[in-house]
Amino acid sequence: MSKIRIKEELWEQVEACLKEQKSSAYKLAIIEADKILNNLITLKGVPGESTSDKVMKIKEKFSDLTGLVKAFQTKDKILNHLTYNVSSEEADAALNALQTAINDLDKEGSRVSFSQKVRLFFEFYMPKKLRKLEHLALAFIGFLAFILFLADTGWGQSVSSFFLNIARFFYYVIVKYVLIAGVVLGIIFLMFMYFEKKNKR
Repeated sequence: MSKIRIKEELWEQVEACLKEQKSSAYKLAIIEADKILNNLITLKGVPGESTSDKVMKIKEKFSDLTGLVKAFQTKDKILNHLTYNVSSEEADAALNALQTAINDLDKEGSRVSFSQKVRLFFEFYMPKKLRKLEHLALAFIGFLAFILFLADTGWGQSVSSFFLNIARFFYYVIVKYVLIAGVVLGIIFLMFMYFEKKNKR
């Protein structure tokens, strides 16, 4: 099944919502149309937190950017205010803008170029990767500082000695009693099984 066919079938779901002519149906239609556009942009390799964020990264691809921005504003009102009522005129305007944007992406030549993808990678993905590396580096430095604190300071040695004593207590005392209890329970279980078999005879 072609991507165009899939897009058409998804848009039929949007139109089905419009036929109900209710505010709740208009809301659902706008949200579904936004999802279609979001998926199409994502398939083209455009990063972003939301549909509007992705659109602004390739805004030159859209013939009705003003209408599209208004459509996103309507969608945000729907998501942020549960009691917000959408009129048929408002729904038509938002859906027309979203459908135009979807058609713009389907046009030949609307493909995101390699150079644009590289630019988007360095603008969006690289900062995230660098933030993760920064957090890892800070965590590693903090870990090393903690080890040095334990090894080279009186307080640190006291703390490490305290935790070592707790570890020894658990290992040599509690574990020992757990093993003894396990052996005792095992013996009791074997004796029980032995007498059960003896009684059956």
